[in-house]
Amino acid sequence: MLARLRLLGLLAGCALLSAHSLPLYAQTSLPSEGSGLIGWDGMSRFNILVLGVDNRPTERTSLSARTDTILLGSYNPQTGEVGVLSIPRDMHVASFDGILQRVNTLLILGERMQKGGGPRYAMDVIGYNLGMTIDAYLLFDFYAFQRLIDALGGVWIDVPYTINDPLFPDMNYGYDPLYLRRGLQLLNGYNALRFARTRHGDNDYVRGQRQLMVLMAVYRQLKDINNLQAFLNQAPRLVLELNGHVYSDLSPQEIVSLGLSMLAQDESRVRVGALNEQYSYFTVSGGSQVRVPNPDKLPELLYSVFGDRYWE
Repeated sequence: MLARLRLLGLLAGCALLSAHSLPLYAQTSLPSEGSGLIGWDGMSRFNILVLGVDNRPTERTSLSARTDTILLGSYNPQTGEVGVLSIPRDMHVASFDGILQRVNTLLILGERMQKGGGPRYAMDVIGYNLGMTIDAYLLFDFYAFQRLIDALGGVWIDVPYTINDPLFPDMNYGYDPLYLRRGLQLLNGYNALRFARTRHGDNDYVRGQRQLMVLMAVYRQLKDINNLQAFLNQAPRLVLELNGHVYSDLSPQEIVSLGLSMLAQDESRVRVGALNEQYSYFTVSGGSQVRVPNPDKLPELLYSVFGDRYWE
């Protein structure tokens, strides 16, 4: 299995090179920061911040957007462990001047400081609050999410309860009612996005659980070698099509390499968790009650998701 994954990775890399080596972050708004994997020894822990931005089609030219999804992934080659932490968008974290900021606004704040600097600012502030070094970022918009799910042929989701959200927003500030029956079903990109985004009838913490469900469904789809090969065959076209919809300080080849390394691990080595009510508490900021990470409970959460010596 591992040898075949490596072969597929080599073929995918060649295919991506044939697509003019167009980087996913080929936008004038982003600074050239080099690659997060350059210099990585392949043995040390590697942490990546994954951000899903709340950008509509008319807003794709700017990174000054709220983040709808915030995930921190960590891969430890020494143990083969993969950890994914979901951070609710309503959580507040301390900026470097001590002011509490809603975590889904960090991208906007960083863009105000320096155009193209939003992702790096979000990495630095979140890493500062968790006591971890974040090595790279991957940022995508709604279109990229849908397109990648569709390229997989959809994802199988066991919807835990019937979802009826008549006020689910469409892409143009109107409504597109969402109804999903309870039970196992194949969701295309659009419905997987809506499943991950809806909050009607629950809260941001439950929505975070659904986002992790989608992530694990994608992981299982890609674990199937035939699905993976079909997906990688589409890689050159996807790189071209998603230009301006995906940003990263990793090249496409490096994303494929890192992704295949994670996929080579057994699912039992994958751990997920969320910075939810159990690991946070309310405090007052600006006259309002906001929820912040609990420093006494946070190490317990990070250890459970990322394993021993997660801070290295």
